[in-house]
Amino acid sequence: MSASQFRKSCAAPISETRSRFRASGFFCTARPYRKFDIDSQPSHYKNYRKKAMAIWQFRCYDTSNSGRKGFHEWYDNLPTAIAAEVDRSLEVLANTREWGRPLYDVLHGKCAGLEEIRIDLPADDEAPPISYRILGYSNRKKKEFFLLSGFEKINGDEYAQACPAALNRKKGVLRHGHKSPVCDFP
Repeated sequence: MSASQFRKSCAAPISETRSRFRASGFFCTARPYRKFDIDSQPSHYKNYRKKAMAIWQFRCYDTSNSGRKGFHEWYDNLPTAIAAEVDRSLEVLANTREWGRPLYDVLHGKCAGLEEIRIDLPADDEAPPISYRILGYSNRKKKEFFLLSGFEKINGDEYAQACPAALNRKKGVLRHGHKSPVCDFP
């Protein structure tokens, strides 16, 4: 029996299908197909599906009750194209088991204890290459990454200001876990 004959027979009534294929070694329940539409589900279900599919979860540093301070304050002020590239990079990392270059690196020296997410946009006819960095740290057991601060990397001198601020935020998150709710990205 060919695959197309098998598919056609699955459209037959249940009793006819079961008796016909039980003897041949195939079994088809012939259930009617119902398309699943996640947009018709309650909002909490969409959030659950999103979290369940990703390997890693991102948490954003935020000291406010509104959810738009800390890391989101930087993120919300990015140009749309850059924010889209940040979203893409975070989505790739969320679904990757082991992180490494070119999107991720562990920092050393004065930035020891921090990790960075690297967003490098290549040069084109109109603009030179642009690099953005997101500083944070990870909890590998829980598969969580804490986004503490972000900046545009021009020549590397930006780390002198960004690392102490991110380390200070990391201390605050470790003391008060509520300062790092699950990120809310579009």
